[in-house]
Amino acid sequence: MATLVYNTGKEGILNGTIDLDTNTIKALLIDTDYTENPDHDFVADLVADECAGTGYVRKTLAITITKDDANDRVLVDATDVTWTALGSDVGSVYGVVVFKDTGNDATSPLIYFGKFSTAYVSNGADLTLVWAALGLFYI
Repeated sequence: MATLVYNTGKEGILNGTIDLDTNTIKALLIDTDYTENPDHDFVADLVADECAGTGYVRKTLAITITKDDANDRVLVDATDVTWTALGSDVGSVYGVVVFKDTGNDATSPLIYFGKFSTAYVSNGADLTLVWAALGLFYI
């Protein structure tokens, strides 16, 4: 999965306005119309490309942060997440966006984008997102 950390996400993590331990962090699915851009700031910047349809809801993530002294980094990971019975009306899923949920798309900052190696075509089956072995990202 090709990935990026949005600039707003980097800034928020570093200045403390995004607290991965205590804030509500969610994932949403993006359709094939989305062009990733690290300069996008808020969910409202991409909500037009968010998937919609049977079985689709934004998912709350459980985030873990692990210091890895052996490799001089800190890993940010999340529990795997499943969308149950994702209907064919959802269409093709291009990737996933992780964001801090403020309750308002206009103020919910983007953190991470992961692009699937191939688009997932929904057909009523479950879609389980298994994060990479190194998690979402590391610093």
